[in-house]
Amino acid sequence: EDDSDSAITNTKANGGMNSIVLSGASNSFNTVINWMYKNDLADGTIDMQTSTSKQAIDIPGKQNVISYFLVDSPNNTTNGYASAGGTGSAIALGSDPEAMTSAISNIFNQILSVSTSFVSASVPVNVFNRADFLNDVFLAIFEAEENGFPKWIGNLKKLQLHADGFGGYYIGDTSGAVAFAADGRINFNALTYWTDSSGFDVQAADTTKGEQVGYDGRSVNRGGAGQQIPGFLSGGVGLSNTDIGARQIYTEPASYTNGTATALMALDASTTNASSLWNDMNANGVASSGATLNSTSWSAATSYSTATVAEKATALDMLKFARGVDVKDEDLDGSTTDTRPWLMGDPIHSRPLTINYGITQANFTQTQPDVRVIVTGNDGFVHMFQNLNNTPAESGVENWAFTPRYALRTLNRLMTNTAGTPLHPYGVDSSPVAYIDDSNNDGSLKAADGDKVYLYFGMRRGGRAYYALDISNPNVPKMLWSISDADTNFSELGLTFSRPRVAKLSYDGYTLKPVLIFAGGYDTNKDTRSTSMGTNDTRGNAIYIVDAQTGALIWKAIKGTGSPTSTVYQHDQLYDSIPSDVTAVDTDGNQSIDRIYVGDTGGTIWRADLAGTNRTAWKLQRFAKIGRHHDNSNKRHDRRFFHAISVAQTRDTSPYDAVVIGSGDRPNPLDKSIGSD
Repeated sequence: EDDSDSAITNTKANGGMNSIVLSGASNSFNTVINWMYKNDLADGTIDMQTSTSKQAIDIPGKQNVISYFLVDSPNNTTNGYASAGGTGSAIALGSDPEAMTSAISNIFNQILSVSTSFVSASVPVNVFNRADFLNDVFLAIFEAEENGFPKWIGNLKKLQLHADGFGGYYIGDTSGAVAFAADGRINFNALTYWTDSSGFDVQAADTTKGEQVGYDGRSVNRGGAGQQIPGFLSGGVGLSNTDIGARQIYTEPASYTNGTATALMALDASTTNASSLWNDMNANGVASSGATLNSTSWSAATSYSTATVAEKATALDMLKFARGVDVKDEDLDGSTTDTRPWLMGDPIHSRPLTINYGITQANFTQTQPDVRVIVTGNDGFVHMFQNLNNTPAESGVENWAFTPRYALRTLNRLMTNTAGTPLHPYGVDSSPVAYIDDSNNDGSLKAADGDKVYLYFGMRRGGRAYYALDISNPNVPKMLWSISDADTNFSELGLTFSRPRVAKLSYDGYTLKPVLIFAGGYDTNKDTRSTSMGTNDTRGNAIYIVDAQTGALIWKAIKGTGSPTSTVYQHDQLYDSIPSDVTAVDTDGNQSIDRIYVGDTGGTIWRADLAGTNRTAWKLQRFAKIGRHHDNSNKRHDRRFFHAISVAQTRDTSPYDAVVIGSGDRPNPLDKSIGSD
C-alpha cells in the first residue's frame, strides 16, 4: 500500500482520493476502504474509464463500496477492516463447510435486505394456456409520510420481462434498460410503462431525491397507473360519474340481497349522497360493531338533518375529496376545485391481482388480451386498471374504483391530514382474490357467454368485513355480497387479515360447489396485552367456509363445547385469533377440498378434516402446540403464526403431510423477548 500513496493522494479527476491522509496517519488499508464506504463514487466528480475515454459519471443516489471480510480467526485488525468497510466485524469461516456456506449466505441476505417500498409483484397468466405467462410485471408501491401525517401515497407500475440474449431474462423499462438498481428498487432513470412522459412533469422532479426530469423511476407520485387516473393530468376528476371524462367511483348500494348482483351506487359529490351516507362517514352515526376503528367523530350530529351548515359542507367536501378534488388546496395554488396533487393511496399489504379476460371483442379487432389489474389501498378504494398495450400510447387507465361504506369513516382524517391515533388509518389493506369460471372453455371471459368472475377482499386492520363484487363485465362492477361481524353467523369475525382461499367442495348433494375458506382474523387484544401473561381472544378464533356466490355460511369452527351441527363445530381450546391464510388440501385427488391447515396467534396449528359429504361429521383438531403466551408468566413461550402453512404430500413407509410454518409477531417485528427453547 505504501507504493500507492501518490496515486491515493491524487485528485479525483486523476483517479485518486483527494489526499485522504489524516494528521499523523498514513494511507492505511482502513483509511482507503472507509473512504470508499463513506463517499459517493459516481457523483460526477470522479473520472471513470469507459471503452473509449475517461469521463465523469453521475448516477442518482449514493454509489459506494461496502466491504465484507471472511477470515479464519477474526482479530482486532480484521475487525477494524470490516468496521471501516461498513459491516461491523469480520466473519469467521473455520473448517466446517456448512458454517462457511451459512456465513456466505448471510452476506448475500444482508446485501439483498435493503429498504424497499413495494409489495409482491404480479404477473398475468395467458388465458389460453394457464401454464404460460405474459411478460408484464406489475408492482404496487407506496411511500410512508415522513412527518407522521395519516395520508400516505401509493401507485401501481408496470415493467416487463426482457430476454438477455443468453437464454435468461431481466426486468426492464420501456427502453429495454435494466429497471432495478443495486439497492433493490427501481432505477431513478427508468421510465415505466403507462407513464405519459409528454405530460409527465405535472409533478416536478425533485433532484435532491435523485428524481430525473422525464422519468418516473422509483418515485411513488410520478407516472404509472396513478398518473392514468381519469382527470389527473387534465385536472377534471368530475363531481359525478356522469360528468364528461370523470372518474367512475362507486360504493355499496343502499340495499341489496347477498348473492344477487346489484348495481353499485355512484359516489357522486352531492348533497343527496352527503345525507344518505352521513352515518357511514361519521363515527357517531355508524351502528355496526367495531365501526369506530380508524375513524374520528368529527360531528356530534347523528344525522345529516341535525348537522350544522358547516358540518353539512364538510360532508360534501369529504365526497369531493374522495373523488380527487383538492378541497384543502394541497398544492397551494389558491384553487379548491382542481385535482389533488396525488389521488392514489398506499397499498401496504395489497399484492396486485391480474385477471386476463382474453380476446373479448366479437369482431376480433382486439390484438392483445384484455388484462385488468386490481389493487386495494388505504384510501379505502379497490381500483381496477386496464393494461392497454395495443394502442399508440401505453395506458393503465383506471376503469373504476369502489369503496365499502365501512371505509368511508376514514375520509375526514385523510382529508384534513391531521395527526392522531392510529397514526395511519387503514382502509382496504388486503390482497384481493378472484373466482373465475370460463363456462364454455373458449379461453375468453365474457359475461354474455355466462362466464363468471367474482372478486373477493377483506380489510385487514381496516375492519371486520369481507366483500364480493361481480366483475364478470369488467367495465360494469356489481355488488354481490358482504358479510361482517354484525351478522349473527359471523359474530366471531376479527380484523379480516386472512385472505380467502377459493376452492371447491362436495357436500349435502352438491358436487364441487365453489366456496371461500378463510380464518377468523386478528383480535386487537394481541396488540394491547402486557409483557405478562396474556388473555384469551374473543374475536378471530374461528375458521369459516362460505358459499362463493352468496356468502352464506356453509360451516364454521369456533370456540365452545357444544355438539357438532351441520354448520357449526365447537372446540374448547380454540383460544386465539387466526389472522393467517388457510392452506386447503385435496388428499384423495377428487378435486374436493378435504383438509385444512392453519396456525393461530397462540402457537397452535389446527387441522380441519372435511371428509365425506356430511357436514356434521366435519371436525377440527389440534395438530401441534408450539408455545403460547398463556403457558408462562412472561412472553418467553409466545409463538404466533401470521402466514400460511406450506404442505407437501409425500411418503416414506406410508403417505404423510409434511407441514412447514414460520412463527413471529408480525405487528411487532423487532420484539426479541421470545425464548429459544
